[in-house]
Parts: sequence; structure tokens; C-alpha cells
Amino acid sequence: MIQFQVLIRYVLLIAALSLLGYRITSIVRKHYFSSTQSISDQKNDVVIQSDQAWMTVFIHGSFGSTLGLLSIPRVLDDNVRGSSYREVSRRLREDDLFFSEQPVLGRGLTRISPSFNLQATKGKKYSAYPLIKAYDVIDEHLSPERGEQFFYTFGWTGLMSQNSRRYEAIRLYNALVKELLRLKEQGKNPKIRLVTHSHGGNLSLNLAAISTVLSLKSFNHEQKFSEDEDTDRSIRAMLEIIKGLPSRANMPPKTGQKVLDYVPESKNLVIDELILFGAPIQPETQGFCSFPIFKKIFNFYSGEDFIQRFDWVSTRRYFSDQRLSHERFSSSKDGQMEFPQIIQARIMIGRQWSKRPGIITQEMDKKLTTTNHISAPASSSWWQKMFFGKKSVERTSADPTHKEFWFISWPDYSSGSQHQVGLLPLPIMILTPMFLKLLEPFKQMHDIDINIRLNNKFVKASLADHEQTIIRAEQKIPRNLIEMIKVHLNSWKPALKTKKEEFDSIYKHVVD
Repeated sequence: MIQFQVLIRYVLLIAALSLLGYRITSIVRKHYFSSTQSISDQKNDVVIQSDQAWMTVFIHGSFGSTLGLLSIPRVLDDNVRGSSYREVSRRLREDDLFFSEQPVLGRGLTRISPSFNLQATKGKKYSAYPLIKAYDVIDEHLSPERGEQFFYTFGWTGLMSQNSRRYEAIRLYNALVKELLRLKEQGKNPKIRLVTHSHGGNLSLNLAAISTVLSLKSFNHEQKFSEDEDTDRSIRAMLEIIKGLPSRANMPPKTGQKVLDYVPESKNLVIDELILFGAPIQPETQGFCSFPIFKKIFNFYSGEDFIQRFDWVSTRRYFSDQRLSHERFSSSKDGQMEFPQIIQARIMIGRQWSKRPGIITQEMDKKLTTTNHISAPASSSWWQKMFFGKKSVERTSADPTHKEFWFISWPDYSSGSQHQVGLLPLPIMILTPMFLKLLEPFKQMHDIDINIRLNNKFVKASLADHEQTIIRAEQKIPRNLIEMIKVHLNSWKPALKTKKEEFDSIYKHVVD
């Protein structure tokens, strides 16, 4: 009897130890997966980190568009060389105020070591440094085992001109090839990511026209380059420009960006990721999205971005679009994207989505959003009006505007608006690593919505099918990471100016 009781106790002890071991294992597994899982509803996925190095280039858009009125006949004729518009834009681009709100530096490809420390610029408040540093910090948080990172800005004229963007694309092409060769000599072989805003995206899309021309055995103007008339016309325009350029070996001495005005020598340039924020979708460059030079293209847009559709000057169309043509990029059989390298995503803020069907309808979501919107500033600075014009459509949600995609939204103290809510004053652009991480597992989703929400602990980006409210996946970063970035950014705010001082800083370039 005693031996039987001992045996029972022994069995119970073994069972208890097994249960305890299982419990410990469960806790360890739960802690491990909760700390490494990037997509909340894919519990069995394993996050694989890459040691691949990246060249990330930030490319600004057009600016001073209203200055085109100084030379309107030349602008409409797409011939702005030597015009007053070009000259005034050049002066504006050299003003320190130009560098205070967006990730931009001088003309051409400029290597940058991003920093929150003002000593990195010797006190110059060039926002490229803290903004690209914010991008870097978020990327490192999400991908701690990432490879070596190289950051650059590419500056250009910013003119509202198709031909200007084509010339600048040649300079970008040659600058990228030159820098890649330099890095390869150091034993590095990075991938290329272009992060673009507005017409910086169209400039980059012209890289496809250059690649097509370089693939020709001879400069044959009779050749048919594309079945699409607009794409074919754009490639022919690029061909004419390249035909007029010297080879690199026969280049006469030149200065500035003109040293890059030669026929590109490399035919093998590949852009691994082209990221478009608020790029005006135009027939002249839309077709390039399917060209093989681009391995992946992300078209991020917002319903509150009215400026994106504003350009009717530098396109044959009466206005620009936000979305790539569904007819061009979809299969007639099943409505699925024919070109898997293209993803377009509408960026939204503060929507009430759910992981369960039927909880939140689109009508409820719209009502909840409009009752919690962020109003536009009561007044705009002269600088803002000069660069973006006066917005005529009332804002109805917190979704990002054209400026909020790329520019710092410094508080307007003169209007009494000193408190910034949510992500402001940070631009959406710094969240690019979170968007890419969110989209990483999805190979067959090409038309989606991304909803950004904040609580006390996290900034979350949720993914749903376009025009739907059912969450397919989520990615998050700590809220205190964003607040830390805001604190660092405060020291980069330019000196407060009166409205008259702001106007004078612009007007002097017009009258000189």
C-alpha cells in the first residue's frame, strides 16, 4: 500500500514537472514571438533579416510653381531655359529657408550622414539631417540586423517642365552609376531605393526611358518603342536629348551639374525600389512603371492631397491623377494587377477599422473619421503660398496633405496653433520603413489602403484591401520613439519670422 502511494506521488510529481516545463516553454515562446513578430495576424511567420546594403536617395519635387506665371508662354511651350521663371527658381533654391522644411540639400547627388545634432551642419538648420535620421532610426528599430546603409539626397531645378525632368533624369542616372562604381571599388554592392516626392517621382520614372534608349543597337528614330502612344512619345523625346549629348570621353570641360550631361555608359542600372509620395500620375511617365529597370514601385497617395492633381501645365492632360490607370495595369480576365512589381496604397489616418467582418462599415468609418479630423492651419505663410498655392478645398480628415507627406509642419505660432497632435510636425515620409515592413509578406496585393493610428503606446499601420475596413495585417513602432524624434527635431526649427519678413525673403528673389 505504501509503495503504491509512493508510486502515485512519483507520477504526480512527473506530471507537475512536465506541466511546469510546458508553461515555461509557452511563456518563452510567447515572449519571443511577440517581440519579433512583425505581422500580427501571421503567427507562424519567421522574420528573416537581410544583411544587404542599401543606397537610399531622397528626391524632392517641384517648387515655386506659381512663379511659372513670370514666363507663362515659355512654360506652356515646355521651353524654360533662360526664362525669368528659371532664374528666380534658381535664386530661391539657394536660400537657406528652402532647406528648413524638407529632406533636400544642394543640386545633384549628395552623400549625407544623417544626425539629430546641429553640429553636423555647423548650426545650419537643414532639415534633411534630422528627417533622414528619423527615417534611419525607425528602419533600424524594425530591422536591427539590416546591412550597411548609405543615404543621399538628389537635388534638381524643381521646374514644372517635362523636358527639365528628362535632363535631370540623365544626371540622376549618371550620378547613380558613378556612385555605385565607387562603392563597388570598396567591396560593396548595395541595392538602390529612391524615396521621392511629387514630380521627383516623375523625374525618376524617366530612368526607364533612358534604359530603353541605351538598349538600342543604334539610335533609330523610326523604331516603335511602345504600343502606348504617350510612352512611345516620351521615349522618343529622351532619345532626341541623348542624341545631342557627348560621350563621357569627349566631354568638354564643364562645371556644376553639367559635368553629368553625357551619354550614360552603363546599360545595367537597376532600381530595386521606387517609392512615390504624392507623385502626379501623368500619361507621359505612367507607362514606365511596368519597365524592367524598376523591380518594385510603391505609389503612396492621399485623398487630402489636392496639390498632386493640380498640375495641368506640364502634361497633355487637363489634370494629373493620383492612381495608376486601372485599365493599363489590370488584367481584363480577373481584374488582378498584370504587373506584380506595382503596389499602390492610399494613406489614411485615424480610421476605425476592425479585424472582424461586419464590425465597422465604410459609412461608420467615414462618420467617425470626419468627427475627429484635423483642420488645416488658420493661415498659411508666404513661403507656403508661394510653393503650394492656396488650397480651395476644405479639409475633411486627418489624412496627409501634399505637404505633410514630405515637409515638416512647423507650428504656426502667429495663429495661436502651438500644439501639434499625432504625428505632426513629422512628415509621413519618415514612416516609409514601417510601410515597407508591413507590405513585405504580401506578394499578391497591389491596390490597398494603409491606416495609421496612434495610442499611448504605439503608432500602428494597418493594411486592408482598397475601399475595405477589414484589417489584413498590422505593423507598429513604439509611440515613445516618435516622441523622441519630435524632441530632437525641435532644435532644428527655423527662427520665427513675421509675415512681412517671410514675404520679403521671397520678394527679393523676384525683383533682383
